[in-house]
Formats: sequence, C-alpha cells, structure tokens
Amino acid sequence: MIEEHLTDILSYFENEYPKEGCGVIGSKNGITTWYPCRNQAEDPEEGFELNSKDYLQAILASDEIEAVIHSHPDYRPDPSDHDISTCNFLNLPYYIISIPNKEVVKLLPGERETNNAKERLFTRTAN
Repeated sequence: MIEEHLTDILSYFENEYPKEGCGVIGSKNGITTWYPCRNQAEDPEEGFELNSKDYLQAILASDEIEAVIHSHPDYRPDPSDHDISTCNFLNLPYYIISIPNKEVVKLLPGERETNNAKERLFTRTAN
C-alpha cells in the first residue's frame, strides 16, 4: 500500500527529523494518496499526535483512511505499547519507519496486544 508513496513519505520524515513524522494514506475511487500531517505531540521527538486539522482534511478528501504512518527517529521501528493500542483502537494498519535507516514495519490491528493492558490509550511511556 505505501510502496508507491514511499519516496514522498521518506522525504517528509527526513525533513521532520529529529521529530517523529506522521501522516495517513487515504483512498478515493481506488486511488491512494499520502497525506502528511503535522505532529502536534507535546514532545514530538518522543511521540506523535496527528494534527486534527490535517487529519480532517485527509478524511474529507478520501473515501477511506487506509493506514497511519509514522517515524521512529534514531530508533528501530518496533511498535511501542502505545502504537499497538492505538492501531487496535483505530482498527487501521500502522506503518512504522525508522529514520535514518528507512526500515519499515507493518502492524495490523489485532496482531499484537500491549504488555500493559491498563496503559492509557493516548499516553506513551518510556520503556
């Protein structure tokens, strides 16, 4: 799904570095589009939160949001408990890309469970 957009995604994430870059893939009439979103997290170097206006624009321009994509700057693209919880909650595939080495991991909803079921959905903790 992201292969045709990978060059644009990587370019955006490299420009956002050292912050986590984020965005979504939307589809309309069978055509997918990459929608970069600003990261409005309190600490964008340690987590991401899609800018609500950017996300809304992607929703309005699409028939469906197909995936959430974000970067892990200077870290492996292994999903955090927060990534797993949010992927499962949104019921959308997550693609995590490590920057600068460009390794990609795809996480599917329901594929994994978090280590701490009581962790708040929108709070990322350092491991």
